[in-house]
Amino acid sequence: MKAVASFSEDDLRFVIQRLRLMDEFGTASGATPKNATIQLFQLPPDLSEKGPEIYRSILGLVVDTCQEGWRNKQPVWIAKESVAARLHAEIAAHRMARYVDQPLFSTSYKEYLSAGGNEQLFLLQLQQLDANAAMCDRALSHYWGFYSERVRLQTEGDVLPTAWSARDELLHERWAMIRENVLLQAAMGACQKTIAKKILTTTIDGTYTAPLGLQETQNPYFTAGNYHDLANQKEQPHFVYWHEKFAPTKDSGEKE
Repeated sequence: MKAVASFSEDDLRFVIQRLRLMDEFGTASGATPKNATIQLFQLPPDLSEKGPEIYRSILGLVVDTCQEGWRNKQPVWIAKESVAARLHAEIAAHRMARYVDQPLFSTSYKEYLSAGGNEQLFLLQLQQLDANAAMCDRALSHYWGFYSERVRLQTEGDVLPTAWSARDELLHERWAMIRENVLLQAAMGACQKTIAKKILTTTIDGTYTAPLGLQETQNPYFTAGNYHDLANQKEQPHFVYWHEKFAPTKDSGEKE
């Protein structure tokens, strides 16, 4: 109060004349100030449901700026350009979020996991390598996590079908190169199971995340789950396998 009273009446009158105080239905449209503000964002239809979230972000920017000025005992001027920049950044970020893979626990994998069952070829492949129950459970969560994200991204329609086939081809080619390198470096007479484990752990090591189209991905499960999906489809051209026991017939005669 003392700080406010220290200004001259002319200064206070200048500010007060330019203030506009609105009650809950004080907008021209009759909407609440919050909803009226969201309408002014003119969000594209595909992001309309994100309006409240974007509103909170921009409101947070305004509040943080005011609090910083208050703490430093400085006046605050919030430029239209800074608000517009945040709005455009929010729109871009939310559109990108529709394209990029979500963290595993943000997916619907648990629904698929409970209904999907455990009779999967990729699990049989892992069990051939003596994978324990914990490893198989983790592989299942990665497999269904990838599956649910692929369903979501296909439903959103922002990822072209060709991007999925190109990713499968990329992963298959990477697996083939790893397999060739491991076989080349293996000692004469090395155990097939030991070789297979090396191929598996080098291919799915958690450090490599394959891109999807032109977009980089962030979550290891999204790549590991894609590999499990490829290891589940023996009749498909991008089928991958770890142990020679699961090699397609045309490769069964290879001499390593």
